[in-house]
Amino acid sequence: MPAEIQPSQPTSRAEWWAAGLILLAAALWRLYGLGAESLWTDEIAAVLVGRRSLLEVLVSIGVQDVNPPLFYLLMHFWTALGEPEWWLRLLPALCGLAAVALTWRLGRRLAGPTVGLLAALFTALSPLSVYLSRELRYHTLATMLALAAWLIFVRRLDDPRAGRRRWLIALLALGLYTHYYFLFVLAVAAVWWWSENEDRPVPARRSLAPLGAALLIFLPWLIVMGVQAARASYRFRPLTGLFATLFDLAGYSTVGQADTALPLDPYGLAKLWFLLALAPFWLLAGLGLSQWRNERATRLATLGLGVPILCVLVVSRVAPVYGHRYFLPFLPLFLILLAIGARRLLNAWKPLGVIAIVAVCGLMAASDLEQRTDTRYQREDWRTLAQRLRAALGPHDVILGYNAMQIGPLNYYWLRQTGRPLVYAPLLTGDPLIFAPQPPGAVEARVELYRQRFERLWVIDHFAHMYDPPGVARAELDRTAVYDPSVDFSACCRIPVRVYWRDRVTPLLRAGRTFGDAIDFTTRAFDALQLSGDWSRPDHQWAWIGAAASVVLHAKKPVDGILLRVWYSPRFHHRQPVTLTLEKDDAPLNEWDLNEDGPRELRVHFTHELPAGSIVSLTLRTSRTFDPAREIGGADHTPKSIMVQRVGLE
Repeated sequence: MPAEIQPSQPTSRAEWWAAGLILLAAALWRLYGLGAESLWTDEIAAVLVGRRSLLEVLVSIGVQDVNPPLFYLLMHFWTALGEPEWWLRLLPALCGLAAVALTWRLGRRLAGPTVGLLAALFTALSPLSVYLSRELRYHTLATMLALAAWLIFVRRLDDPRAGRRRWLIALLALGLYTHYYFLFVLAVAAVWWWSENEDRPVPARRSLAPLGAALLIFLPWLIVMGVQAARASYRFRPLTGLFATLFDLAGYSTVGQADTALPLDPYGLAKLWFLLALAPFWLLAGLGLSQWRNERATRLATLGLGVPILCVLVVSRVAPVYGHRYFLPFLPLFLILLAIGARRLLNAWKPLGVIAIVAVCGLMAASDLEQRTDTRYQREDWRTLAQRLRAALGPHDVILGYNAMQIGPLNYYWLRQTGRPLVYAPLLTGDPLIFAPQPPGAVEARVELYRQRFERLWVIDHFAHMYDPPGVARAELDRTAVYDPSVDFSACCRIPVRVYWRDRVTPLLRAGRTFGDAIDFTTRAFDALQLSGDWSRPDHQWAWIGAAASVVLHAKKPVDGILLRVWYSPRFHHRQPVTLTLEKDDAPLNEWDLNEDGPRELRVHFTHELPAGSIVSLTLRTSRTFDPAREIGGADHTPKSIMVQRVGLE
């Protein structure tokens, strides 16, 4: 028997201590602050499904989801013990910890103690593994089952007397009922057995029979799998290009993200800088691959990455099946490959090997910290959104959702905080998974009904592209109601909420007394509701207007005139003058011909003084606009005319 497949040496006390420290570090990364973040949409969906009876779980997963049922069956028992966020996420966190331990044992079995410990260390710090261990999803469960199955499979290949056949069948079957990508685990095992069989023949019956038995156990669910595929409830996901997919995998398999600035944002050629920053990973991976002939662990790792990636790359050209999370069960094999490369580098030149290992661990740890603190990587905060909405909703307001499924996460926290279900109005009807089209005029009629009954409409716009792909509801709201951009929960909750007033008069009556007496874009101290019409770039010191732009001002004291500070640029109008007309309450007040480049102050006086407290509506109309994309370049085709810095009462 070749040296590489000799039985593993007994685990020394020092190795146990090292493994214990690695597991302790893994536990700290995964368990600290486990319940700090709100549950996000998919996590809440798992909880809501888990609350049902076992039969309802099987039926609901079969017709309302695109996943096998095992994780949700486990959630049925887990949620019965409580629903604090930390408790719910403890299940995947424990599976993630078990995956670290199993990576150690698998790496040790395949390539010795050093590789096992290094692979466990990399897995403990792997940002993708840490992130998904802190998320109430099935990914770490599938990873744990895959590693356990591979470990038993290797033992059976090494020792013809080894049993554990039933354990292997059970693990494979459980994995298949956890996630459909687990089919690749069986494929990798079969291909690896075939590639290794020439050097040490193992009967196919002994090696492949457990794989076939697991497939037979999974056979009844294939009918449900076909139903789920026919419903195509994932069709809203975009197809990704070949190189975009490979770049994404390179980022997530190493530092757990593919959109960080290291040191440049990864768009176009800047992606090369991102990949260069990951050089320590590529160095160790290359050294690991160089051991193809000498290390069976290298061969297993290469096949374990190559088989699923190749299959997904081919299928993803026609169907949106790619997801970096789905590759988590195969990530430990890649980390074992890195560990093999690290051991070779340590043997060749120990200082360089130590530097490479520290660099890999440092990049992983830094990315872990960034994902913990950077808002870009924080999950949707339905808990805070429920609190904010409860404080902001008025007696004549209504919450609008596309359907019951979309509003489910908000209802979950609303019920937890208030003890009563959320009352909302639906924008769409029909099956939310197949996105059935609405009858002509149905959405428009609902929007009009809501506008008549309520003053302010709070639209939960989360996953609007999925539930309303044609954008019928958004278009009708934008056409008939008044969008209020001053309400934005994206920064605090990462959930889009669009607020509409039923007409322009209503917000003026409700909020007009809080408006200022001037719009000054240099200070940005104004309410977004004060602007309407053709305004663009209001966040700049000089805002652009198009053909007609309106403002609403509130006189804090008696006023008798208006001051405008504008800038006409003749080069954009081919040296042709622009006529600016000022209207008050839709009646012409004054008119100017602008033909000189540079800022100008324009004043006009009223025929009589306006008392304090007056609400003044002004409209600026121009005689000429231009297309900025043609005059300046870029993709902005919004018509523009002149720039405005200030519109104020005086």
